[in-house]
Formats: sequence, C-alpha cells, structure tokens
Amino acid sequence: MARQGKFFTLMSQKVADGAGASGEGNGGIKTGGALYATVQVITESTGVAPALPANGVLKFVGSVSPTEPTWSSAASASNVYETKVIVNEGDLTPVIGSDGIVLTGAANIIKEYKVNVDNMEWFNVILSSWVSGKFTVKVKIGNDSRFK
Repeated sequence: MARQGKFFTLMSQKVADGAGASGEGNGGIKTGGALYATVQVITESTGVAPALPANGVLKFVGSVSPTEPTWSSAASASNVYETKVIVNEGDLTPVIGSDGIVLTGAANIIKEYKVNVDNMEWFNVILSSWVSGKFTVKVKIGNDSRFK
C-alpha cells in the first residue's frame, strides 16, 4: 500500500554505510495510484575536520511492473524500470532523469523536487558515483500537485 500524505525515507547513505560506487535506497515505495511525488534531498558533510561535503549523483527511477524491480541490477525486459525527469521546486528547472542530480561539494543543502508518478507502481532513488558525504532522500506521494 502506498504511503500517502507523509514523508517516507527512500535513502540515508553515509560513509559508514559503505555506499561505494553505487547504492540503492532502502527499497522502493509502492505508489498506489498516486499522481505526484515530492522528493526532499538533504546532504551533509561527514567526517572529522576537514569535513567532506556530499559528492555523488542521485537518479530517480520508476517502474510500471507489478513486482518491485531489482534496483541494483540493470534495467531489462525482465527487470523493468527507467529514470524519471524531476523538477526543482525552487526554480522550476527540469532535471533529465538519465543525468540525475549531480552534487559535488554539496555541503548541507536541502532541496525539494516534484516528479510525476502517474501510472507507476514503484518509485525509488539510486546513488551513483558516490565519493563522500551523507545523502538523505525522502518522498511524499499524493494525488494533488498542491499536496505538500
């Protein structure tokens, strides 16, 4: 069942988690027929002085498959998902799904994005090219673009 109306943590990755070169979140969220998702991205510097800022690429993915894809495997005919376009709510700039949100030297930021999840069954985030820092990604889904 979808978790509508409240934020759900998709990812909380940091140095101690050993995110390495890539890592999926805590598992996808079932969208349950929702139309929109608000995604909150929070980064934090980690480590002792000098603290290391967040460096990595976040890609948002969705699937129409009734069963949750294996996000850590490549998309294929039997593992169906694709990257999704998201929109920065601060300046309404679209971010191409295959490019993702590229964060380099991102010390302690909080940003929100909107994504259309209409007709999707599953939604998730994948962290790639991780170098340092902590990434927290939360999502809230709903049926009205003003549901925040």
